[in-house]
Amino acid sequence: MKQYIFLLFLIFIFTGCGGSSNDSVSNDTTSSNIETTGDSNISRLPVSDPVKAVTDTTVQTPAQTLSQVKQDAADIIPVEESDATQTTPSTSIVTPVDEAVRQQKKSVTIYVHGYDDKGVTYDTTYGYDAYDPLLDRLVTLTGFDTLLTYDPENFSDIVTITPYYGANPPDYYDGNDIADIEEVTKTYGGGIPRYAMIVAKYARHVMELTGAEQVNFVSASMGSLVTRWLVEKDLEHLASEKKIAKWYSLEGVIRGNKMASNKDLVKYANTFEKQPIDVTHMSYQWIEANLHKPKSKMASAYYGSIETIFESSTKASDPFGWLMPKTPNDGYQAVADTYFETFLPQTKYKGYAPAHTYFHQTHLGLKKYDGAWASVATFLLPHKRVRVTLTEATVEDIHEKTYYFNKEAEIVFESEVFSPYIKQIWNITDAIDQRLYDSGALPIHKYKKDGETKALNQVIFDGYVLDQTEQLIVKMAAYEVDQSAKYGVHDELGTKAKLGGNTIQIDLQNGNYEIVGKDWIGTISVEIIN
Repeated sequence: MKQYIFLLFLIFIFTGCGGSSNDSVSNDTTSSNIETTGDSNISRLPVSDPVKAVTDTTVQTPAQTLSQVKQDAADIIPVEESDATQTTPSTSIVTPVDEAVRQQKKSVTIYVHGYDDKGVTYDTTYGYDAYDPLLDRLVTLTGFDTLLTYDPENFSDIVTITPYYGANPPDYYDGNDIADIEEVTKTYGGGIPRYAMIVAKYARHVMELTGAEQVNFVSASMGSLVTRWLVEKDLEHLASEKKIAKWYSLEGVIRGNKMASNKDLVKYANTFEKQPIDVTHMSYQWIEANLHKPKSKMASAYYGSIETIFESSTKASDPFGWLMPKTPNDGYQAVADTYFETFLPQTKYKGYAPAHTYFHQTHLGLKKYDGAWASVATFLLPHKRVRVTLTEATVEDIHEKTYYFNKEAEIVFESEVFSPYIKQIWNITDAIDQRLYDSGALPIHKYKKDGETKALNQVIFDGYVLDQTEQLIVKMAAYEVDQSAKYGVHDELGTKAKLGGNTIQIDLQNGNYEIVGKDWIGTISVEIIN
C-alpha cells in the first residue's frame, strides 16, 4: 500500500506539479495549467480570431498589429484568479516614476512563464500579444504601460507577456519565421529550444511594434531555462546586438531540476503517462550537453552586457519538498539549481558575479509575496546595487561542549533585510531578502571555543535598491546547530541553541557597522557597487 501511494506521488510530480486550480476560460482567452510563480492564466489581447493559423506568408505590419492591440479594452475578459493567487495590495501605492525613468532607453519587459504539464498538447496560437492579471502588479508598482495603454509617441517602458505553448503561429510571422520554428522543433523535438525561439521572435516583434530600443526579461521557474537558451544561443541576435538590457530570474530552472534529472522517477512516471519533452530538457544531463557549464568561468560572453539577478526561494513546504530532505529547496526547485555561481565578469559590475537574492517562500507561494514584487519592480526602475556582508563575528558562548569526537560548534547566522523607502512609497513591509535558519541554505561557521573571532565574509544582501534609498534595516540572529539533515550536522548531544539577535539600521554608503546579539558580536560591511 505504501509503495502504491508513493507511485501516485511520483505520477503527480510529473503530470500535475505545476497545476492551477482555475481552469475557466472565455472565448478570447487561453487558460493554461502553467507552473506558477506568477504563471497564471494568460488571455489574448482583443483580436478577431485568437487561434487562427497563418496560411500564407503575408507579413503583418506593425501598424496593423497595433490596430488590433488597440481595440476596445472592454473586449478583454481576464481570467479570474482564486484568492490564493491574488497579489494586488489593498492599500494605496505611490509609484516613484520620475524624469529619471523617462530618460532611459525605451524598453519592453517580457514576463516568461513557467512549466505547464499540458502545454505541449495545446492546439492554440503561440507568441501573440497576451494579457495576464499578474502584469497589473508590475504596472501598479512601476508605473509602466501595457500594450493596451501605451502612447506610441510618448512612452518609456511597457510590460507584456506571451505564451510559448501552442501549435499555431501568430499573425506577424512570415514564411521564414515559420520555417525557423519548424527547424528547431525538428532538431530538438520541440521543448526549450522551440519555446526560446518563440519568445525571441516575440521580443523582436514587440520592439518593432512599439519602437522600443531594448528588452528586459522577467522569468519564472522553467521560463528561466527558456530565457537562458535564448541568450546563450543568441536567438534573433538579441544578445549579440545587445538588445537585452536586464534579466530577473525567479526560482529559475537555471542548471536543471533535481526531480526531472532522476532517471528512476521519470521512468516510473512514464509507466503511467508519457512525460512531455520539457521534463527531459530540464534534466542536468540535457542541459550540460547543450548549454555552457554554469560553474565555468568561460560562460557565455553574451551575459557581459546583461544586468542579471537570480532569486532563490527556500521554503520547502510545497508538496514535493520531502523528496529533497537534505537539499535546501522551495518545494520544487533545489536552491543550488536556481543561479550561476560564476559568469564571465559583467561589464557593468566587473569582477562581480550577478546579484543574488533569497526569499523564504515556497515555489508556488512566491507570487503572493509583496517583497518579491518589490524586488522585481526595483530592478526595472532606476536603481543601485548594494552588497551587505557579515565580515566577522565573535561568539562569546558557542553553546557546545567540545571533546575528542565533537571538536567544534556549528554556528549559522540568519538575516532579513528591509527597505524603509519601499515601505514609504509602496506600503510594502515585507523583507527584500530573507536568509533564514529554517532554509538550510546558510553557510556553517565552525567555532572551537568561547570568545573566538572568525572572518566570515557571509553575504546577507546582494541586490538592488531604488536610487532614492538612503537606509536599509538589517535583522540578524545566530544559532548553534546540533541536529539537522539539511545542514548535515548530527551531534550526539543537545539541540539547536539560540545565540540571540538584533536589528540595526544602516546607511547606504561604504562603511562598517557593529551588530550585537546576546552571545555574539558581528561586523557588517556595506558596499555600494554602482
